[in-house]
Amino acid sequence: METARILRGRGYYGYLHVKVLPGARREDICEAARYADRISLNVETTGESRLRALSGIKDFASDIRKRLSWIADAAPGRHSTQLVIGAAGETDREIFECIASLYSSVQPSRIYYSAFRALPGTRLAQRESTPAWRSRRWYQVDYLLQKYGFGRTELLALIDELGALANDDPKALLARGRDPVDPNSATLSDLLHVPGIGTVTAHAILRARQERPIRVPRDLGLSSAALKRALPYLALPGVARQATLAGFG
Repeated sequence: METARILRGRGYYGYLHVKVLPGARREDICEAARYADRISLNVETTGESRLRALSGIKDFASDIRKRLSWIADAAPGRHSTQLVIGAAGETDREIFECIASLYSSVQPSRIYYSAFRALPGTRLAQRESTPAWRSRRWYQVDYLLQKYGFGRTELLALIDELGALANDDPKALLARGRDPVDPNSATLSDLLHVPGIGTVTAHAILRARQERPIRVPRDLGLSSAALKRALPYLALPGVARQATLAGFG
């Protein structure tokens, strides 16, 4: 906090991120919020039982969840947290329940995901490291939940009976079970369910179809890579669904 005071007092108005430790005093959290653009406290894992595998001194409810609520009060929309995927052996179902709860209760602006890596000489040295793909998949699921408005029940379908998330694009997995989308009549939500179509492109399609019908793939305004991903899930007038760009020069 002294460093933050010095920086702001000497005219530094650039980005400042202050990390909060578990068990921090509420007055310190409030002071951090006055100086910092972003403050964060890492939740690390999904709950009390999992935390005991990592730390014998932290209390999940008091040291972490309560402090997260104080941070949310002091810096609404300006705080974040992180989970270390696989550190405590938590399942993907537990992770999903944890992040859904965090977003609904303390509303962090972002949750970060880091794959656990075993280090020699530590208490978890013998534990198997988490493959990097698992954290990447969680970033994708998180984006569908937070930015694209996918429902909780819908996303839970990505997790199998063993509580595990598959190493596959979650948006594509969900799209495979849906009817093809007609971009001329689709809602914003329908468009956002199509692989290769993001928020910017979805809104552009909604605007473009007010001027003229979308008849051929190039009318979508997608890059070649995005179009290749999207075509199998689209229904364009008079165009057979294709999984490749063949025929669309």
